[in-house]
Amino acid sequence: MAGQIKYIKVSRIDGNGVNITNALETLSTIIIPSGSDNVPFQIESATRFPDYYLYYVTPPINYNFSSDITSSVNYNILTTPKNSNNVSAVQYTPMPISLGTINSDSFDFIQSATSSIIPGAGVLTYFSPPTDLQNNNQVYIKLQGTASVNGSGGTGLFEFVKGNINDFNAGSGIQVGTNVFINPNASASLDMEVNTTINFGEVIYLRLREGSNNFNVTTLTFSLETFLQITGSSNGVAKQDLPLEPFFTSPFYGTDCDVTYGNASQPVSNPFLQGIDYGNGTIIPINNDAIISGSATKGTVPESYYTALSSVNIKYNGSKIQSSDVNIFNPLARETDFGDPTNIGTYGQTPSISLNQSLVAYCDWIGGTTPELNNKVAAHIKYLINENGDAISPNLSPITIKDVQNNFTKGKSIEVSLIDPAAGSGMQVLNGNKEILKGGYRVEPILYSQIPNSPFSSSITLETSSLLPVTDVRNSAIRNSSQTATAGASNTLICTTELFDLVNSYNNGTGAYTVQSATVESGVDLIFKAQLVLLALGTAGGLIDIRIENTTTGELVVQDNRTHFGSGNAPVEHTFNISGTVLSNELVAGHVYKVLVDLSGFGPTSATILSGATFETSQIPSATTDALITGSMWEFSASRQDVLTSTNNTLNRSYNFLKQEPISNSGFNNPQFLFTVEPGDQFRFQNDESKVYNIINVIAPDQEPEGKIKLFLDRDVSTSINKDYFLIRRFVDDGSYIIFDENKPAGASGAAFIKPRFTTDILNKDVDQFIQDLKSKNLLT
Repeated sequence: MAGQIKYIKVSRIDGNGVNITNALETLSTIIIPSGSDNVPFQIESATRFPDYYLYYVTPPINYNFSSDITSSVNYNILTTPKNSNNVSAVQYTPMPISLGTINSDSFDFIQSATSSIIPGAGVLTYFSPPTDLQNNNQVYIKLQGTASVNGSGGTGLFEFVKGNINDFNAGSGIQVGTNVFINPNASASLDMEVNTTINFGEVIYLRLREGSNNFNVTTLTFSLETFLQITGSSNGVAKQDLPLEPFFTSPFYGTDCDVTYGNASQPVSNPFLQGIDYGNGTIIPINNDAIISGSATKGTVPESYYTALSSVNIKYNGSKIQSSDVNIFNPLARETDFGDPTNIGTYGQTPSISLNQSLVAYCDWIGGTTPELNNKVAAHIKYLINENGDAISPNLSPITIKDVQNNFTKGKSIEVSLIDPAAGSGMQVLNGNKEILKGGYRVEPILYSQIPNSPFSSSITLETSSLLPVTDVRNSAIRNSSQTATAGASNTLICTTELFDLVNSYNNGTGAYTVQSATVESGVDLIFKAQLVLLALGTAGGLIDIRIENTTTGELVVQDNRTHFGSGNAPVEHTFNISGTVLSNELVAGHVYKVLVDLSGFGPTSATILSGATFETSQIPSATTDALITGSMWEFSASRQDVLTSTNNTLNRSYNFLKQEPISNSGFNNPQFLFTVEPGDQFRFQNDESKVYNIINVIAPDQEPEGKIKLFLDRDVSTSINKDYFLIRRFVDDGSYIIFDENKPAGASGAAFIKPRFTTDILNKDVDQFIQDLKSKNLLT
């Protein structure tokens, strides 16, 4: 392993997917395989991050020492008398070893001293740890070669000895490692190893001592090769299968990995270019002769400038970067429709775009969404946490709701972390990576027939929210054919077909709405509405005025006008939608209201009111009469299986007027909205999430010639489906909710943090850190 590594990053999840945070917290040494060796790194400090630990380590002390003697070296060892124990003095004398050419010893591990014990022995060699070596480190020494002695007596013994420096000077110590016997006046093959620990102040050296029978030596000859390696100890740390990342701590200029290699910091000569010098301002360069001879100073434009596609064809080739998704690189991405690879220019196999989210959610509970939405759960957001550490309400403003919707988008991944789930509750299934169905929305029932204990009800009741008895005085009418509006006159819109007229106020032959006594007595405010499309010929021009007016008094309720300019023969359509309110205290029985199409300021040519024009009145407050809807509710429209309509007159009259009364014990939330249908609402049939249809367009009953609601779906509905076993549901803007894919066990989940899979670096923190932040703001206890 080349280089000095000072930082090591270790994932908190091991190769088997097990969280080993506790083990990493107490780690003191990391051992990394390198070739045939195991290299230990001593940990000096550790920093905990959400997904990993970053360790500052002391690089291992790896001494690769070797030396050799190219010729024999003789040492004269004087024979000395025995001591009182009949042991020769040479027995405890360290023998000098001339190591010859030292190939490497950058840490000064090999020491020497002048012999004072054996006259003529020369410089003695020993091994001693440098000051930066840790205690209790393993030492491996191998000595190979040959030795011969001239002497007399029995056998001698070569051995390695360990002790302190005083032992070395006294020739004493403890024998370690292997040893080799040698006879007088003979040679021996040396193959000796030492594998032991060494601390500060200790030394290891080689000695020759008496083995038996008064061994004496006069001359010692060595021919040696030595090898030394020292590594740190493991300190008993068990092996872990860990994903880890070594970090470089020093530049590596001039290598294949050096991104600045070239002319980023200094110019590199181009052998094919020469510099032109116009230093004197003349037309002919002052180095013209050198240019002709080819000896001018070389130019410094990189050779790659003329071969790299990003330079020679910068408009497209060589500058295109694309990948199949943001934030992630998919090496198995399919080809494009044109047969080209999807991944282009993704150096290092990285995505071309990173989109990191900037909000994290603290949720006070997670609940199920059944029966409105089966097999899903909704997390209720209490606080949104941004990069500044602010904890804000998710429904603070419409902008905040949009932030939630953009931060937790459909199909993206989130990481759910329950703070303190109850043991044995099974709530742990909510933890981990989940797929978002909707973020910033809640699901509400609009109309349903599903009931408990049986599939569905054949009748449902719609109600109003009014508490006092109120008479229903509404009417609705539509024109099924076009009507001519005469130029230079005020024309009354006549809607020929009455969809309903509950107190007989509207005359579909004259277009007059007459206020009835029942309407005045009801005490309601009337809202008059009219919609029409006027086709004006291009040859005419002038002012078109559309208004609703009390023709009894001449009092204007509401108006809209357009200026029409004559422009050839092509007709021009003008669409009008007007609405005005008359308060209850202004209503007088017998007064007449009309929709007037006034062309008195128009040219001499008549205009046409197109078929489909409508006139209706609604009221505030709504009537308190409940509507019981019985029988079949939905059928196909004109044999189209992607269009549903209703022939139930009561249901059609209840549209945008009443809301469903909750069915007892159905499990549905109480309906909050009037019975209306909007694009984006969904039909679910037979309580089956595989039978869900999106509504893409709606024609309300008061806009349809037959007074029937029409719902256009995103695909055909099978004829085998029971259309009266249904739910209409709506996803309503609400920044308090994140709906995701999971089945929740029964019971309380407790609080949780929810993070998008990809967040900005500032929000890439542990749940514990978020909790501490909220507690410091007194938002959590």
